[in-house]
Parts: sequence; C-alpha cells; structure tokens
Amino acid sequence: LDSIARVILRPKPMESLSKVLWCCGDLMLILLMYRAFRAKLWKEYKYFYFYLATVSCQAVIRLAAAHDAALYFVVYWISEFLTGTIGFGVTWEIYRDVLMPYQGIRRMARAVVFGFLVAVLLRGMMEFAASPRRYPSTTLDVVRNLGVGEAILLIAMLGLIVHYAVPMGRNLRWMLTGYGVYIGSSIVSQTLQAQSRNIAAFGWALATQIEYCITLTLWCVGLWS
Repeated sequence: LDSIARVILRPKPMESLSKVLWCCGDLMLILLMYRAFRAKLWKEYKYFYFYLATVSCQAVIRLAAAHDAALYFVVYWISEFLTGTIGFGVTWEIYRDVLMPYQGIRRMARAVVFGFLVAVLLRGMMEFAASPRRYPSTTLDVVRNLGVGEAILLIAMLGLIVHYAVPMGRNLRWMLTGYGVYIGSSIVSQTLQAQSRNIAAFGWALATQIEYCITLTLWCVGLWS
C-alpha cells in the first residue's frame, strides 16, 4: 500500500519486495472499490468503504510527498493518525450490523465504542500538547491504543456471536475476519516499533504493507458475494 522509504536507503531485495507489495495492495484496493460500486456494497457498508477510500488516497499522497524526506515524515504520521481514527468506524459498522435486531444493546454498544474513541483521542491531544516534538511517538501510541480498543471490542463481539449464535452474512463475516487479522498483527508490530530506537525505520513500513496485503486478500476473497 505504501512505497515508504523511496527517500530512505535500504537493501535492494527489500526495495523490490516493497514495490511488489505496494502494487499488489493497490490492485486489490482497486478491485475492492470496483466490486463495491458494481454490487452497490458501499451503500450497505459506508464506513468500511470510506476507510478503504481513505487508505487509497493516503497511498497517493504519500507517493506524492516521497521526493522530500522531511515532508514525507510529516505526511506519514498524519495519515497514520487519520486512518487509525477512521478505522474505528469499521469496528462500529460491524457492531451496528450484527446488533441490528437488538436495539437496546446496540445503543449501549454505540456509547461504549465512541466513548472509548473520544477518550483515546483526548489523551493523545494532552500528550501532544505536553510534548509537541514527540509527535511520532505520540501518534504511534494513539494508533496503537485505538487498535487495542478495537481488538477488545472485536473479541467481545466474537464472543457474543459464538455464545448466542448470532447470525452473520458472508460479507460481514469476512469483513470481521480480515479486520481482526489486521488489527491483531498491527498491535504486535506497533508495540515492537514503539520499543525500537528508530520508529521511522523502513522495516516497520514494510511490516504494515504485509499486514495490509494479507487483510486485502481476505477481503477480496470474502467480499466477492
């Protein structure tokens, strides 16, 4: 998805792998968006496809900024924050559709989901105000905290689905599977990245590309219905 480090030196094999993943990710995004308009799935899952559209725009913007290392660095972290925040809408959409027949529980779930989102964002704003120069670390912490919250919410939803045998359609089931895989792998890589001495190293961007490609593959297979 992201040809990061065109401006950063790296081994040739890694550069080739990054380009391959970048191309594969973009092709799968185009395929998903095409399918969304062809089958009018975007009307059913507006948050999900808005998230995919944001990721697509993010890749284009990052590529346009790749000529300037300083500019790319800023664009990268801003786009990470935006996609991390918008991705929370995907979690809510899964909750909304699964709990559609249960209006009382659905309203409570909405309060919990958006309450957690606001809490994480407020904490991030306070950390940024206290130390503006540490915005990469602060942004990484916010995105990781959002991911942890989403993981907890998705696991709770999975528990409800299994325990109460809540019915799910094929599209929603694969959306949950793909996003769950992405969130889980992202938390691991972001935790390791936060403990690294160089959080902007190329290897972390490559890990993100691999996670996205796996997720997009699951979505391409599962949402073709």
